[in-house]
Amino acid sequence: MKQLFTLLFLCLSYGISAQTGCLEAVNGQQPFGQYTVYCNNQFQNITTVARAGTFSTVEIGAGRTYTFKSSIATDFLTLSDEAGTEIILSGTGTATISPTTDQVIRFYIHSDDQCGSPTNFRVKSVKCDPGPDPNDPTEPVEGCLGNAYNNSIEYTPFCNGAPEMITDFAFTGSYSPVNVTANTAYTFRSSVPTDHIKLTNGLGTAIIKMGVGEVTWTAVADGAIQFQIYLDENCGVGDFTEEPRALTIQCGEQQPPSEGCLEAPRGQAPVEVFVPMCNTIVESVVPMGDAGQYSMVQVTGNTPYTFYSSISTDMITIGDEAGTEVLGYGFGTFAWTPDSDRLIRFYTHANESCGLDIFTRTRAIKCGNPFVATEPEFDCFQGSGLSSNNFEEGYSVSQEEFSVADDFVVDGEFTVQQVRLNLFSSDEIQNVSFKFLTDNDNAPGTVTQTIENLVPTEQLVIGASADNAFLIYQVTVDLPTPLTFSTGKYWLQPTATSMFGAFWEMTSTGSSHATVQTLSPEHDWQATNYQAVFFISGECSSLGTDGFNAPKVSFSPNPVKDVVSFSSATAIEKVSVFNLSGQLLKEQKPLNGKVDVSDLQAGLYLFKATLKSGKSETFKIVKE
Repeated sequence: MKQLFTLLFLCLSYGISAQTGCLEAVNGQQPFGQYTVYCNNQFQNITTVARAGTFSTVEIGAGRTYTFKSSIATDFLTLSDEAGTEIILSGTGTATISPTTDQVIRFYIHSDDQCGSPTNFRVKSVKCDPGPDPNDPTEPVEGCLGNAYNNSIEYTPFCNGAPEMITDFAFTGSYSPVNVTANTAYTFRSSVPTDHIKLTNGLGTAIIKMGVGEVTWTAVADGAIQFQIYLDENCGVGDFTEEPRALTIQCGEQQPPSEGCLEAPRGQAPVEVFVPMCNTIVESVVPMGDAGQYSMVQVTGNTPYTFYSSISTDMITIGDEAGTEVLGYGFGTFAWTPDSDRLIRFYTHANESCGLDIFTRTRAIKCGNPFVATEPEFDCFQGSGLSSNNFEEGYSVSQEEFSVADDFVVDGEFTVQQVRLNLFSSDEIQNVSFKFLTDNDNAPGTVTQTIENLVPTEQLVIGASADNAFLIYQVTVDLPTPLTFSTGKYWLQPTATSMFGAFWEMTSTGSSHATVQTLSPEHDWQATNYQAVFFISGECSSLGTDGFNAPKVSFSPNPVKDVVSFSSATAIEKVSVFNLSGQLLKEQKPLNGKVDVSDLQAGLYLFKATLKSGKSETFKIVKE
């Protein structure tokens, strides 16, 4: 139904004559959101698939001139208030308005002044004339004005006296829009010192100042300008092989270096108190933090903490709970030990002058003592469960088409009650299944026992990759029904389920019988150069003197100063020395049963003696 209005109230409010128009919208709103106009004196499309009988909501500002247009010149346009009840003005093809207040209006379009609503498409657009640019030069600088494209979002400098990076991916023939403040001096730089810099007004229609490599200029008024870069004074641009430039701006007074920064204009993140697990893994406190921001952290007395920022030049400050006292500070990485349990603030700033910037950084913490793997608490066990080398290698145990197996040897009778293995995963292990296979000429043979979908009895996080993408889980699985094996060689083939898959940790320093073998669609069982990190444990009987854990190797002295002496009824192939983190420090064949350890620092070490039979024993020895 046609709606024709005569609005004397609006005539008075907008200083125009009485208007008629169409407020019908039989085809609804297009687009559904509110449109904000960028005032660059160029038409911008509100929608390219508009129908007659629709409206758009548009935000407009006081003191500027807006021109609304349809791509069909005979279309009838109506502008109304936000509610669509009062007509502001109307016209054919275009409609121009200069509001005196900031407001939201409706922009209607019809095929004629009878409110026609055919279904063919047209383009609805709007142009905003910002009026005089306060930074327009009274005497423009002579020079070329290229058709530069925008290389970054609009940047507002912090003006803390330090260089601020606007973008590190700019190319010649582009510009950065920069908001400036009246009577403030700015220095603009390109990382390529031969680049020609042009400062223009906000629309890029008049040159304010130009120079090579660096330009200093004092703003006349608040407003936006363009920071343009070219190869030469003739607005030359490079080709696709040119290197990206870093564009920086510097303003304000350089603050003197501080002994810690307790300013936090960007508040707290995260909003919750962070409580570290303290398992020696670097834990992310906030992955996208800011300079001038802090995290609240619960710390434990007499526990060493290391605080990290992913930007190595950041100043890190540790403050008290109230943010009134500096407890310590450093750059990039800072180690600190609290004397009591307490809440602290963990700040990051861009520099020693408490600077801010536009970049995000990760704030992270590491604390606690290194995890030390121990032997299972069973009478009998086998495996290289103490030989973790922390992400040396891992084989998938979550892919149906790929299998991994490691061996164990039974001498007598062995009742398996528990399996413990190290797995790499980005999330917790949901369940584990095991296949036990016979031996077929030193390769996995037929399946003799299967246990499926066991929920881990325990899974400990004992390490992490450098980027924290994967954790090392020590996964312990108690078998619901023990499995008994008689004399012979067998192979353990695990599979594990987690959200993003799991990988069995491999080590080159293990020494438990044969190496791991893998099976895939491309090849049969194939030997590798690795041992898997695992223990298989339980009870054994009728094993004689060569049982799983019957003492085979003796050593002395303990503590030791220079030389450890070993003796065994079976020849010792090699002795490996590890620190308590499982890192291999040295490995050698004993010379006349002796191993020189004079080069080791004082402390506790793990010594593994590997016999020619392939069996091994591990001891803890103190080096004086």
